[in-house]
Amino acid sequence: MVNYRFVDKGMLETSQGVAWAGEVWLGDVLICSVGNSGKGGCNFYSWSVFELWDAFVVRAREVYPDGFEPVDLFVDELWADSVIASRPELEKVLGLLNGF
Repeated sequence: MVNYRFVDKGMLETSQGVAWAGEVWLGDVLICSVGNSGKGGCNFYSWSVFELWDAFVVRAREVYPDGFEPVDLFVDELWADSVIASRPELEKVLGLLNGF
């Protein structure tokens, strides 16, 4: 299994949502820079290594085969995991919101 990781480059709460930016890495190789404006739209991407980006898209489609915008869903999951890892108190809040 390929282990992608998200490196958080910051987030900002806005009146319309949470804007954030970061990078997706595979080992020590940057795959892409990614961000979201926090206005409810799709993420924006700037890839670094096209072949790895292609493989990342394939993996996202495997993880979310029926999802709309599977790459966004996959990146959002990586982002959330990185935020929770850096702020453990959010895990309890997320659990409460999800009914756990």
